[in-house]
Amino acid sequence: MKAANDLLLWAKKQDKPADFVEQLDAFYADMKQKHGKPDTIKHQAAAIQGGVGQGYQLYRELSRDAAHPSAVSLSRHVTLSGSDNDTVFTVHAVPVRGPREVEDTLEVMCSAVLGVIVAANELTGGTEGGEPLPKLAGDFKMMSNANKAARETLKD
Repeated sequence: MKAANDLLLWAKKQDKPADFVEQLDAFYADMKQKHGKPDTIKHQAAAIQGGVGQGYQLYRELSRDAAHPSAVSLSRHVTLSGSDNDTVFTVHAVPVRGPREVEDTLEVMCSAVLGVIVAANELTGGTEGGEPLPKLAGDFKMMSNANKAARETLKD
């Protein structure tokens, strides 16, 4: 989140477009002239063609607008260095990960998956496969608390 805030503050301080804007606009115009407007991606058709149609349907229902990038997710591709007028703004194709970001992402993913599994088990009236869920939930809570403690040590 700090990177997104830094980027926003930096952008507000700019009194003229960055030196790469003209070059980027020219590149975009050239690509558009040479290739025209690209076809839109039909996500469901691509998923079906790729053999993951059912998974896409599930994803689509569980994450209504999750495919829209946030300022935080976009900020992983941007770093700033220097200060004030000497600030260098760098865009990275591969995102720059913050400390514990992988662990935090896995925690959120595990929480969501566990929640869906528990809900599905309850909807079906309980199954034999659902019997270990209370222990699994307890293990997850223990690991989540350990992750939280690790995050707190980074703040100190």
